[in-house]
Amino acid sequence: MNEQTGENYSRDFVRKSWPLLSMYIQEGWVGPPDDSGSYFESKRLEAEKERIRLRDERNELNRLKRDLARADTMMDLWKQIISESVEPFHGYQANSVCSDGDCDLIVHLTDLHAGLVIDNFCNRYNEEIMIHRLQEYLGRIEEIAARHRANNCYVLLGGDLISGAIHTPLRIESNMNTLEQLKFVSIAVSEFVKELSPMFADVYVYSVAGNHSRLFQNKKENAKGENLDTLVPFYMQAKLSEYENVHIYDHNDEESVARFSVRGNLVYGVHGDKDTMESVVQKLTMFFGAKPDIVMAGHRHTNGFRTVYDSKVIESGCLSGPDNFCMDHRLQNKPEQMVLVVNDTGIECLYDIKFS
Repeated sequence: MNEQTGENYSRDFVRKSWPLLSMYIQEGWVGPPDDSGSYFESKRLEAEKERIRLRDERNELNRLKRDLARADTMMDLWKQIISESVEPFHGYQANSVCSDGDCDLIVHLTDLHAGLVIDNFCNRYNEEIMIHRLQEYLGRIEEIAARHRANNCYVLLGGDLISGAIHTPLRIESNMNTLEQLKFVSIAVSEFVKELSPMFADVYVYSVAGNHSRLFQNKKENAKGENLDTLVPFYMQAKLSEYENVHIYDHNDEESVARFSVRGNLVYGVHGDKDTMESVVQKLTMFFGAKPDIVMAGHRHTNGFRTVYDSKVIESGCLSGPDNFCMDHRLQNKPEQMVLVVNDTGIECLYDIKFS
């Protein structure tokens, strides 16, 4: 040993050191000596690689923490700006012709994709056409309310109100940045609900977030609940603060599910990206411990209806209509939404609303 190391160790030193040395040998930390020193060089290289890996992991963790902190700051800042700068609508007048009917309406408003520009052989869409279709929707709702003598209106904002920037093609197809989309759709939906106000005794607004409004392009970098859709009800509360018969709920026990009751019927509202229509009733029943009478979903851009264990599952389409993705996959249908007429026994009537 002394010859190999160039040291002058005594027999007693070697004997006392042997238990520790044998453990190192068993763990592979000590190898046979060689003239080139490659064994120790390889160990130094492994240690350096491990140090670099740990440094990269630490840097990535710090970056994620910074992004999450910035996201929280952005959301808080936007809420502060909204509460301080939004001028509320004026001119509220109580509805003097409230119906005494025995039913209410559920108006589904989902997948507006504000900011998206579409121009293909079967569909055109931009911010002007979006406003036109919302006005068309209001006209149909007024007809339905009068026909059924509806008393109250429940509006479900079903998510994907903005086009967002979660994919490169979406950024290319949009003519507004994400914040401009958020501002535009907040004003448009507030105007929509303002126009509903005189048609009903009370208007109740619930909402869920979609997948297009997440803050970061990579979904793994988004904390739960960090969706720009959640700011729209907050804006509406400020904008419609003087409208006494408009009630806006901006908090859900679980941010991806809106829960409310319409004439004794339990309604669950989801966007649809986290659920399949075949299993949504079973999963939500087990999740919340209460079986819904009605489940409403969007996301799939087509109207639909099915019955699952006596629960009615309603799907609404989109206001934007078929885009480039649809063209590439040979998909085509009209822009559409769903309106439900609900009485004490459940859904009395469904309206399959299509837009020009």
